Amino acid sequence: MYINGNVHLQNNTMIEHLSGHAVSSLLTHVALLKLAVANHLSLNLREVLIIGVLLIQSELSFADLARRLSIPKSSLTGLVDNLFRKGLVERRQDQTNRRRWFVFLTRSGQQLAQDLHLRESEALETAFGGLTSHAREELRLALHALEQQLR
Repeated sequence: MYINGNVHLQNNTMIEHLSGHAVSSLLTHVALLKLAVANHLSLNLREVLIIGVLLIQSELSFADLARRLSIPKSSLTGLVDNLFRKGLVERRQDQTNRRRWFVFLTRSGQQLAQDLHLRESEALETAFGGLTSHAREELRLALHALEQQLR
């Protein structure tokens, strides 16, 4: 049940299902899906994650992107350079702080990101296809609350 911007679950049923092994299995499934898509597109997993974050955030500084992905800026530079050479991202220098650079998706990068999102959605739809509509709605609300908490 969704009340005042918070998810309240009756009898903690969904929390129990989302605990331990279930969450680990879900995260593993999503990671393997991302890896398969990355391999298919001749990208590495970190590059796919960068594209996914930029689809959501639109434009981020190198520092903010490195923080979001929990990787050192020195590693991020090489990854962004690879994506730049592939025509998937662009870099823009901050006009007020010339040491600060922003990264954003090109039109090709946006199209690829949307295709990645569609593939992931289709795979997750298949994975969750056996759930009842009520269970799917509870899961959606719980995951939405978790997403908000992680931002």
